[in-house]
Amino acid sequence: MKKSFCMIGLLVMLAELSVAAEPVSGVVFGVSDTGIEILVSTGTPPSEGMPVEVFAEGGESVGTWSVTRTDVNTVYARPVNVSGVPQLGQTVRIGESTPKPVVAPGVPPVEKTTPVAVAPIAAG
Repeated sequence: MKKSFCMIGLLVMLAELSVAAEPVSGVVFGVSDTGIEILVSTGTPPSEGMPVEVFAEGGESVGTWSVTRTDVNTVYARPVNVSGVPQLGQTVRIGESTPKPVVAPGVPPVEKTTPVAVAPIAAG
């Protein structure tokens, strides 16, 4: 009996992790100079600092914001990198951002030398 409770608990934890990994979606329903308000429609409430991306009707990104706080099904976000003007009703994705390319640290190139032929010395 105790083993089945542990298995159920483990399954619940895995289900919560998979839900938390999915991006939250919503729409812009408030715009000001200091940020935007988002009405969340799906997903678990995002945490502070999560990335927010707003999309125009054609799917083009309007810019990125960062979650500052949440209140029931409302998310408040401040601008980070805005390339357009957010408008009421635009689609929002929270918690997923475009991955940035990984830049390897500067490593000096290995100096290549041509191998030197070694002639055997006759013992004598």
